[in-house]
Amino acid sequence: MNREPLRVLNLEADAGDHERIRSAISSAGIELILERASNREEFEAALGRGKVDLVLADYSVPGFGGPAALEATRRLLPGVPFVIVSGSVGEEAAVESVRRGCADFVHKDRLERLPGVVRGIMGGACAPAGVRAAQPDLLQDQKMELVGKLAGGMAHDFNNLLTIISGYVSMLIDKEDLPPASSEALKRVFTASRQATGLVRQLMLFSRKREPMREVVDLNTEVEIMVGMLRRLLGETVVLGFEAAPEQPRCSVDIGMLEQAVVNVAVNARDAMPRGGRLDIRVGISGKGGGPAPGPPPQGEFAFISMRDTGCGIPEAALPRIFEPFFTTKGEGRGTGLGLATARDIMQRHGGWIEVETKVGAGTAFRLVLPLTRAEIEAPRVPEPGKGGKARKATILLVEDEANVREFAAAVLQQDGYTLLQAKSGESALEVWRWHSARIDLLLADVVLPGELSGPQLGERFTAEKPSLKVILTTGYNRETVAGMSAGGMDRHVLNKPYTPRILLQAVRAVLGPSA
Repeated sequence: MNREPLRVLNLEADAGDHERIRSAISSAGIELILERASNREEFEAALGRGKVDLVLADYSVPGFGGPAALEATRRLLPGVPFVIVSGSVGEEAAVESVRRGCADFVHKDRLERLPGVVRGIMGGACAPAGVRAAQPDLLQDQKMELVGKLAGGMAHDFNNLLTIISGYVSMLIDKEDLPPASSEALKRVFTASRQATGLVRQLMLFSRKREPMREVVDLNTEVEIMVGMLRRLLGETVVLGFEAAPEQPRCSVDIGMLEQAVVNVAVNARDAMPRGGRLDIRVGISGKGGGPAPGPPPQGEFAFISMRDTGCGIPEAALPRIFEPFFTTKGEGRGTGLGLATARDIMQRHGGWIEVETKVGAGTAFRLVLPLTRAEIEAPRVPEPGKGGKARKATILLVEDEANVREFAAAVLQQDGYTLLQAKSGESALEVWRWHSARIDLLLADVVLPGELSGPQLGERFTAEKPSLKVILTTGYNRETVAGMSAGGMDRHVLNKPYTPRILLQAVRAVLGPSA
């Protein structure tokens, strides 16, 4: 089959940069026709002729830059992918461009990336022109990968701060002699910190590297706990109803992810009822088969969480786009357009899906469907710190460069009976190990540390000397970062920041064993 050249429109004021872009693509064996437009008039005229498969645009062209070019492309050729190729675009501008429909961006200092980006976006780039239709799912994946990369750079420091805030607040809430007003204020701070955590998590989920940390649970129990939290989150104008399944539906899920999906749908329902209304949440079993069209129906038994509101409903024109990242019908500044996209992503990672029924003026119902499991429910969650648990004898080497996070983690572990040795860098951890390796049972280390040694490298070095040593790596990044810095399976036990005292103790006991 003969292949037609890829027709690329390049918005570029600098003729030299235009030729560098041509060379980068053609040297990778991609046959193309590259047309240059140096200003608005030339660019819009080229779009008007319609013979364009892909747009590559500089972000800063005198009198006409990337945002305006993206808007013109969406208006004149809405199905054509758009990529920013620039030497001057910051993270915020890049994220905003992605939100508005940009498929990716490439820095001019790294044009070697450009052929891979072109191939990926075109889905069989250099195929015959008639086969080169834009592929929405592929563009969405690449868009979310870009968002994940950008979010990863900010997440580490932000999650360190959230670990300190939510961790210490959680410890204070557990105190039994708190005045009611103080207790309520602390609960509000804790709720706010969890919402902030959710914002980071929504972005990080789209990096598509973090797998669910599953446990077998009774869906009735877990959703009922979530409903209690939702009553505080949604406010007094939304009446919440809850109905459990007559059976005990068991599912293998990541509780944190599932809670995020439920909260996102609930907040979407609240926003559809600006004057108040009712949200009925029901757990049930849907039987065999079913599933979203198109494609063959999944086989097996499934549970569902139905969430039906009395809101305004979803207009027919918007319905096909509700799960599209960054799509929102809300006003400027009132929504990111990530909520439902995140919820669907979470369900898909669990082997499930989301179904929607809606009628304008009569409300909307979302059904979050999950596979059932016949596995037994796992052991009850461990007691909270200071609730009478048996004293532990294990010795933990805690390596964390952020002093406040280190002090918080040490306080939680010492309160539960563990012996703590502390270090603030890889080099200082080596010194502690030199003198105390014989009695250290667990290395609890941040992935990124100052100096030449990272947490994974410490784990590899120490386990080579002492194979019985257990290792937990903590990180505010995603699992891609951990995997990229380690070898030999060192990413098996990863504790994501922010974490609360309970989550920290759960991770330590899961690795050491309940009697360690």
